[in-house]
Amino acid sequence: MGRSPKTFDNEVNYARRGTAQEKSVLMTLKEMVKTDGKAYYILWKCAPELLPKYTKEHPIRTFEDLKRAYPKAINSDERICENYLYEKNCIEAVKWLYNRQHTGKMLKLYDTFYEKAMEGDVQAFKAIAEFSEKFFKMTGDSELIQILHGIKLEDMEDNDSDEEYSVID
Repeated sequence: MGRSPKTFDNEVNYARRGTAQEKSVLMTLKEMVKTDGKAYYILWKCAPELLPKYTKEHPIRTFEDLKRAYPKAINSDERICENYLYEKNCIEAVKWLYNRQHTGKMLKLYDTFYEKAMEGDVQAFKAIAEFSEKFFKMTGDSELIQILHGIKLEDMEDNDSDEEYSVID
């Protein structure tokens, strides 16, 4: 018989070892702010659809909905929870979450402009080319670029033959 799933605050985690490629948004927020209540509050304020107990049938729209969904984690009044957003670790968590959301939105825009560019829209092609240049920019130089940076140009000017050129390490 298989192992039973782990539970956290009545949430069931069916992920098995080796299946998760990355920590969930909620787990990352919990690590950043150190308490479940702050993590749930930040998710509710910034991205309520990511809350584990959020469903179309039972959306978590109000602070009271949040308290009912997570009574062990959210046991303060809303005014106290609002003060979380002034704490440095919570500010960093909100920035991280907004950055992740922004990336997702940019990918949706990329898809939209790609489809328009494929239909012949020149402006969409320009937009996708500019976006691609910035978004998919390599963080470091490729091996070829590194080699080219190491070639002494003065060696090339003095020698017109196909001899080997020295490379700076």
